[in-house]
Amino acid sequence: MAVVDLAFWTAADPGRVWRYFTSAADLSTWHGKAEYFEARPGGRVRFCDPGWDPVEGVVTRVEPGRLLSWRIPADASEITETFDPDRGGTRVTIVQRGTAAGWPPDGLPGRIRGWEESIADLVLLLDHGVRAARHLARRAETECRPGMSPPAWLSAPSALTGRPRPPAFASVTS
Repeated sequence: MAVVDLAFWTAADPGRVWRYFTSAADLSTWHGKAEYFEARPGGRVRFCDPGWDPVEGVVTRVEPGRLLSWRIPADASEITETFDPDRGGTRVTIVQRGTAAGWPPDGLPGRIRGWEESIADLVLLLDHGVRAARHLARRAETECRPGMSPPAWLSAPSALTGRPRPPAFASVTS
């Protein structure tokens, strides 16, 4: 089993951060094109980014404002996100456990890079009000077509540094 364990801090309050993880419209501004995200046990989840197969899941556990857990049956992974008040902001921990069978072509490193890019985009948005350009460009594409190769922006250098970013806040085991 592969595990990605990430943590980050944002100056935003836990309620605002929670909304960006549980509202499809807000998720789509930083993580991927969320068609729906029903934040209740048994709720449906669907991301459909252009160039990628749709990702569908089901919410397994919700403690509003504190904990969110959901499962992706296609790659047998479970994602648990916790939200803790910390130093006037929020500490978010994301743990994803899975077989890595359905993960990006480069496997675990690709999954880590994807999370790191998304987290950087979220912090940029929450703390500075800036939406990453790659999300603006990506939203112009509306069609999700299964079986396509990953979009070019995925392999582009970091939007923040211009170069590949090391896994600065990831702990990985397999």
